[in-house]
Amino acid sequence: MPDWQGCSSCHLDCISVLLDRESETLSIRTIPWSVSEGAKHCLMACKAVKSSPEIPFIKMKHIAFFLFLLFSVLATVVAKAQVPDEKFSVRIEAGASIPLGRFAHKSFSATPHDTSGNAVVGLSADAVFMYQLKKSLGVSLIIGGSINKQDEEYLRNEIKKHGSDQMIVNVNSDNWKVFKVMPGVYYSIPFSSASRWELTPMISMGFCKTKVPGFSYSYYYPGLSGPASAFSKGKENLPVTFCYSASLAINYQLSRRLFVLANANYFGASPSQEYNYYADWPQTTELASAKKHYSLASANLKIGAGIRF
Repeated sequence: MPDWQGCSSCHLDCISVLLDRESETLSIRTIPWSVSEGAKHCLMACKAVKSSPEIPFIKMKHIAFFLFLLFSVLATVVAKAQVPDEKFSVRIEAGASIPLGRFAHKSFSATPHDTSGNAVVGLSADAVFMYQLKKSLGVSLIIGGSINKQDEEYLRNEIKKHGSDQMIVNVNSDNWKVFKVMPGVYYSIPFSSASRWELTPMISMGFCKTKVPGFSYSYYYPGLSGPASAFSKGKENLPVTFCYSASLAINYQLSRRLFVLANANYFGASPSQEYNYYADWPQTTELASAKKHYSLASANLKIGAGIRF
């Protein structure tokens, strides 16, 4: 057995502690032990530890803080890239177009003064492009239109009033077709910060284009020979007209990007037309001019879906 005498000051057996003062790092390594040099190495280690100053950790703190800041910045950039601000949205909606006022008024007249729409419930469809300016305020653009048939049953019954129940009446009519382009503004009102439900009131103004639809009819009596009597009234072109709309939509968020909605709005427009007529009708000697105003007012109840991007 070797004659071993350890260091009585620290009782280190075979560990050497080395201090590099320039880099201020501390290293510990195992020293191959020999009986003759054991005490010498142990004493050297003890002297190195006792004579060295306290190892500063300021640089380590600085490095840790720098790494934390770098990680925070990178995490923010990555999160911003993964969850972009979805300011654009597009929604498609369609539903019932319910004529109101003069647009829905029923009248059977071939005079040039008549502005009754004879319109019945039809179809309205819009594409709405939206851009969020701030947290709640945004701008929009509506491109769409509506189709409303004329009340052919009403026209048929009115014609029969001038004849008898035995009269056979055939009526063909064109549809009211309104095309519109309307920029506007909207405001988003969420039910709560965590709610999927949101109210979106919107006001829009723009221009629309339509024609006064024509109609034709013919009638005859069964059992009577001879050609049927017929009448035809052609379409009347109307100028581009100012229009406006006020709506309130309720949205439900299906996911971060997709949502469904229900929308109720009022649409209004009053196209006008200049025309000539004979003031002394049935005489045709005095020609006069006038202007008549139509109405395209309607309430629209629609459902749809949209996407944010």
